[in-house]
Amino acid sequence: GVDVDEETNLRRRHERVRHGRKANAQQVDAAYQGYGTHYVDIWTGTPPQRQTVIIGTGSGGIGFPCSNCIDCGDGSAHTDKFFRETDSFTFRSITCGNCEVGHCQSQEVSNGKCQYGISYQEGSSWSGFEAKDMAYV
Repeated sequence: GVDVDEETNLRRRHERVRHGRKANAQQVDAAYQGYGTHYVDIWTGTPPQRQTVIIGTGSGGIGFPCSNCIDCGDGSAHTDKFFRETDSFTFRSITCGNCEVGHCQSQEVSNGKCQYGISYQEGSSWSGFEAKDMAYV
């Protein structure tokens, strides 16, 4: 494995290059934005795009809207712009037969992609297609 100190130094160096500032700069956004829900900013894709997501304790998955999202509500209600998967050269859709957390239904519904979704205790939910990409917290 990678030495923790070495990994931390690499992360800090990446942070400085990516943001043009010191890696030890304080984050000013609160992880708690009200309503009993906690959020975290993740940077997803190559090059990275910020997405603010709910921290859930009941599953290992997260979701955020992509550029081709249907019925995702008003874009202005989201903290960040929809993720542009075509702008990330590390983005990969997970196809039926390779699902890790999702499942496949008929080809007409899933278009050959693994479907996945989560319902949260506070009442919100989301559903979409399983994908993999680089993520930085």
